[in-house]
Amino acid sequence: MKITNMQITVMDNSQSKMIGLAGIVLDDMIAIHEIKIIKNEDRIFLAMPSKKLSNSRFVDIVHPINADVRAAIENIVISVFEDTAKTNYYSVRVKMNTSPEDDVTTQNANDYEIVSFFEKTERVEKMPENGYDYWVDEE
Repeated sequence: MKITNMQITVMDNSQSKMIGLAGIVLDDMIAIHEIKIIKNEDRIFLAMPSKKLSNSRFVDIVHPINADVRAAIENIVISVFEDTAKTNYYSVRVKMNTSPEDDVTTQNANDYEIVSFFEKTERVEKMPENGYDYWVDEE
């Protein structure tokens, strides 16, 4: 299993600990949306998609089973997020360059190409309300 595509959105809200959102595609077959990129006092980490139960607890809907896979996904997503945050892009879609023998734990976090992007000035005019429609390829 490897990350084949990813979308990263940089959040502008300085009042929140959530600094971005990510969506990843595994093996060009499974999409995981709404991965929150969180910054606290000392580090950046990912919060996997979750739902709130009736007792007000949150449970992950999707999550890595072991620490090595979680660390690898965090490394890749945060690396692309940090690169995106340094640009004038509000949101990017990237394709990971992978070899057949790669899996998520051996992928190079810096080996990707930007497929499409929205610059910060385009955000208000072009971003759809649900945040995902613009990633549908017109083929």
